[in-house]
Amino acid sequence: MTYLDTDKQTLADLSIVEGMRNEHPLCSLFSATETKKGKQLMLHWITYPLNDISAIRKRQEAIAWQNLPELPLNEEELDFIEYYLEYRDQIRKPNILISLTSAFDRLLRHDAKRYVIKRGVILIIRFISVQ
Repeated sequence: MTYLDTDKQTLADLSIVEGMRNEHPLCSLFSATETKKGKQLMLHWITYPLNDISAIRKRQEAIAWQNLPELPLNEEELDFIEYYLEYRDQIRKPNILISLTSAFDRLLRHDAKRYVIKRGVILIIRFISVQ
């Protein structure tokens, strides 16, 4: 992709990221995303504008939803789902000895990794069950 060459001074002059004299910056008009990653992506799109019309149209199509469904999750839960989906630490082949050891270990102490996996799965099931 090719971007327009915008320097820090141009971004400041156009109040893209920071507003001047108690004004809201331009990016605040487009920050109605539900997740942190969505906000980061929108900020990236605004601060690095494209100069290719076909790529611009693809972006427009990506965010042009007619009737978005109401999600049964709040912002923190959506952020947790993103965290869980990037959480690759626990993916391993099943092993009976490890399973038994893990079961005894879970009985004795709280495991943060197990919490991430359990909560992530529960939230994803709630998310995909939206009708």
